[in-house]
Order: sequence, then C-alpha cells, then structure tokens
Amino acid sequence: MPDPPDYRDQPGLWGTDPHTHARTSDPDTSKAAAARLAPGTMMRVLLWGFADDQDMTAEEVADACGYTAAQGAWKRVSDLATQGLIADTGTRRLGRSGRYQIVWRITDAGWMALALAHGKP
Repeated sequence: MPDPPDYRDQPGLWGTDPHTHARTSDPDTSKAAAARLAPGTMMRVLLWGFADDQDMTAEEVADACGYTAAQGAWKRVSDLATQGLIADTGTRRLGRSGRYQIVWRITDAGWMALALAHGKP
C-alpha cells in the first residue's frame, strides 16, 4: 500500500483568509466554520482527510494525515463533530486499542467549510 499523502504540506492551496473567499450570501455559520479551518491547522488537515476517504475513525484519519496519537488528533476530530463538520455514521470499527471506535463521515457543512476555506463559491 502506498504512503498516504501528507496533507500538512498543502496549506498554501487554501489561501490565507477564508473570509475573503466567502460570498456575502453564505450563512454566518459557514463563514465561522471556514475561519476555524485556518491554513495548516490540524482541524483543516483532518477534515481534508475525511474528504479524501469519507468513512474513517479518528485513529484512521490521524494515520492518513500523518499525525501520531500523542498529537491529540482525536480531540480535533471531536471538535469537528461538535461543529457539525463530520457526523457519526452509526458504524463502529476496532481500533489498535482493541476498543470499538466511531466511524465518521464529512457532512454537507464540512464540505461547505472546505469549499469556503479553499476559496470556492
């Protein structure tokens, strides 16, 4: 299996100010979500990881994006869920710990946040 892409090296793809790319007609909540996904942040990298392979556990997306468990990616995944950018699919998979983990999927709000942060209308 080939090595996963290193999404941390791609912040320049998304500009520097998500607000400059949002339309005035976009909801404030979408603009706020895009702002939280500042270039190079772990949340943006993880959300992009979900966009690349939609159904993943926190452990799987952290691995795919090149983060270690010690870097706390699980907490950023929790933040993405709290903000409605990813959602529980109802599926569970065993993780390395031997415990079942939630399988997450990017939501329409997550796609919108990535689009706004990337400068797509």
